Parts: sequence; structure tokens; C-alpha cells
Amino acid sequence: MCGLPLTGKTTAARWLVAETGATLLSTDGLRRELFEQCTLEQLLKSNEPMRYDLQRIFDPLPNIPEGYQQLIWKQNALVYEEVMKRTPALLSRNSVVLDGTFSKRKVRGEVYSTAKLCGHRPYLIHCVASEEVISRRLKKRPSSTEDLSYVVTMDVYLKVKERFENPAPDDVTVFRYDSGEGSVIVRNEQLGDPAEIEVIERVLRTRAAGHR
Repeated sequence: MCGLPLTGKTTAARWLVAETGATLLSTDGLRRELFEQCTLEQLLKSNEPMRYDLQRIFDPLPNIPEGYQQLIWKQNALVYEEVMKRTPALLSRNSVVLDGTFSKRKVRGEVYSTAKLCGHRPYLIHCVASEEVISRRLKKRPSSTEDLSYVVTMDVYLKVKERFENPAPDDVTVFRYDSGEGSVIVRNEQLGDPAEIEVIERVLRTRAAGHR
């Protein structure tokens, strides 16, 4: 899974896991494992800010101090490093659905290489939605500590968008799934297995039709 916040990545990932029995590994879930929860007041009193989930604290706020923004990017890198550590062992037992933004082409390339080394054919599902749809979803999103994603403002969405590297040129079979329209476009079909492509496309189309 790959895409900007609120484009339907986690929903689509859960559909695929339910239909195929694959193992789910989520970057948002890993972030909660790796970093502790605290309040802004507790953070400001701490001498160890990297212990805490900084994204969870600062994403709802109107501004992020530059020093903390740099630390958030370091934490994001640590999360994706953890993804790459855990993925080979998971792939040795089962197919795996990785749920995250995966905004950097270099990180996606590492995932593709790992999958191939483990005897699996990699696929990318690029989830998209119009900014009008994103805005509506933000307004409907409940403020809940149970929600793994902390994106609650359009400013955070736009900040992620600035750093996002389009996966269209990636050298794998790419499914461009528009969760607002329920449409699916498949690129580089020749790089995938026809039966596997059919399953992924069917799940996205049929589940999206029932979800809208």
C-alpha cells in the first residue's frame, strides 16, 4: 500500500488481508510500538524527545517547531527501517500487505527487492483521492485515540504531499486505486502474475463498490 493520508490505504489493506489471508504490517501500528505516548507538556520537560511519538503530539497542532519536525522525520525513518527488518521473516511464512505512506521511491525499491529475494512477486497499490474527498473525510474523522493515523488537518496532508514521490514510474505492477471514485487502473501488468493481478483488482473493485 502506498499513498497520501486519508486516501483509503488502511481500508484497502484490510480488505486484501480478509480476502487473501495475508499478514498485515502497518507503519502506524509500528510507530505506536516503537514510541511512547505522552502529552506536549511532558515532552517539553523531557530530555529524551525521541522516546515519544512526536507525530501523535504535533500533527493536530497548527505549527511544528523545526527542531521537532526534524525529529519526526528521523522517527519516520526508524519506522520504515523496522518494516524492512520484520518483512523477510513474515514473507518466509506468508504473503504480506504493508500498509503505509511509502512516500520515498528508495524505500519502495527496498521493499520490492526484499519481496523478490524472499520468492514473492511485489505489487504496489497506490491509493489516491481528490482533495475535495480528503477534506470531507477530515471533517468526518472522529477524534479518537484508537485511530492509528493522526492526520486531522489539511495542512498535515499538504505537508506530506510536498515530500511524496509519485510511484507511477516504479518497476512493478501498480494498481492506482481511487477510493473516492472506486476506480482501479493497472499499470505494468506484464510484470505480475495474471491470477494474482485478477485477485487484487477484483477485491479492490468489489469491496469499493460495496463501501461507497
